[in-house]
Amino acid sequence: LEAMLEDRQAEMLINRVDSDAEHPEFFEQWRTVLLQVLHGDTEAGQQLQLRVVPDGENDVFAAPVLERRPLSTHPAEAPAWHIRLDVRGSGMQWQAGDTLFVIPENDPALLQALAAWYGDETVAEKLADKELRLLNKGLLRDLAGLSGNRQLRLLLNPAQSQELDAYLRQADLLDLLQDFCEPARVPPIVLQTLLPTIEPRAYSIASPGGAGHIDLCARALRYRHNGRLHQGCATRLLLQHEGRVQIYCRPNESFRLTRTEVPLILIGTGTGIAPLIGLLREMAAQGVARETCLIFGEKTEAHDFLYRDELHALREQRVLSTLLTAFSRDGGRKDGTAPRDGHTPKYYVQHAIAEHGPLLRGLLQRDAHIYLCGNKRHLEAAVSAAFDAIMQADPDAAASSTGSGEGWKTLVRQGRVHLELY
Repeated sequence: LEAMLEDRQAEMLINRVDSDAEHPEFFEQWRTVLLQVLHGDTEAGQQLQLRVVPDGENDVFAAPVLERRPLSTHPAEAPAWHIRLDVRGSGMQWQAGDTLFVIPENDPALLQALAAWYGDETVAEKLADKELRLLNKGLLRDLAGLSGNRQLRLLLNPAQSQELDAYLRQADLLDLLQDFCEPARVPPIVLQTLLPTIEPRAYSIASPGGAGHIDLCARALRYRHNGRLHQGCATRLLLQHEGRVQIYCRPNESFRLTRTEVPLILIGTGTGIAPLIGLLREMAAQGVARETCLIFGEKTEAHDFLYRDELHALREQRVLSTLLTAFSRDGGRKDGTAPRDGHTPKYYVQHAIAEHGPLLRGLLQRDAHIYLCGNKRHLEAAVSAAFDAIMQADPDAAASSTGSGEGWKTLVRQGRVHLELY
């Protein structure tokens, strides 16, 4: 919603405040300021600086890295890594599917490059705690006003939204300044006020509670753009830092195992396997037996089958009942068929759902819960459409599994769909 309003040139009258229901005092303060703004005091809204500190953020733990192990070997893609952190003595409590926050640090090379662009060594210190990688449209609008750059203004036109999204996926602050600005028109002191403080990065926990360690599955963000190396703030620490990593955790109640032992349908793509393998590990640790189907999607079986050996072992142990895979670049259906034009068809998790419709319908008829984790851009839409299709193919089964035959939306209303999308 915020992005849509920005696209329509909406003006922010009061600073945003994010809070949970258990913090009513923040709402009361926000409402008081809102009433002031509505009565003409516009400065009150800009001066509001409420920030909700997440549970555990005041109890940051410096965790040693116990293990770093590559999970994928694709030559043309960013590799996925298994990372294990030692949390003994931290006092942290968590369950599989909860969220770990990593407090990131900006790349010293990026800070020095920014200082060199300005010709001012103090810039590195001024921007050290600022968000330099996750750029937003509000910042771009501010810089467009300061720089007067016509190309940047054109890029912010709603008609150029795809081009803007593509630009923001690659660019960091230095790219933005080099591409559209001049140092004299964007003074460091002004830039410092425009940039938000760097935010903790969130990762789904892939290990059961009480293990003494926390496992993560992260993709190394490391690529070259505009002639220099770009690295992720948190993944650089997790994969390269020789010291301890500052972390804290927070519960994610919506992605935990259901208390009743109904069947489970787990669907994950890429590093979205993390909380799902965490749930499987938790069931193994607790000796829980329930029918569980995992659908895992990635690019190739040879290079990108994350946790392959462990998943096969979990299936042998009967913790995992059914393992279905969808490797998009390996081709279509498992029978080897190919289209007449000779092109290899792509095969995604939604195709695996369609191909195994009778199995999944049977699980839904027995009140199965669905856990879906992966990239939010297209995954939920594709998976929900696939489930709608297999349920509509058997109206009697659909009606008995959802109570109304409405498919995915009804499953959501019933609390049988658990999402972790990023």
